[in-house]
Amino acid sequence: MQSSARPVAEIARDLDVNPRTLRGWVAAAERTAAGSAEAARGAASDAMREELAALRAESEQLRAENAELRRQLETQQRSRPADAYRLRKR
Repeated sequence: MQSSARPVAEIARDLDVNPRTLRGWVAAAERTAAGSAEAARGAASDAMREELAALRAESEQLRAENAELRRQLETQQRSRPADAYRLRKR
């Protein structure tokens, strides 16, 4: 048994069941627990995939906005004369 140091035969005797029956119940419970854990991992995995897709979409949007801002800055810099950036002496 997982949670007891007592032998399966002793626990089965206390419960008045056949030890093979008890072992079968334990095995079934372990399979159910393993399936539940797998389902939980699958749900977490689905949530992570959704979050990753949302983050990738946001990243793409931010990259596009950044590229547009760079184009606007380049356009502004080309339209100003070069001496507009020089400091004038007083």
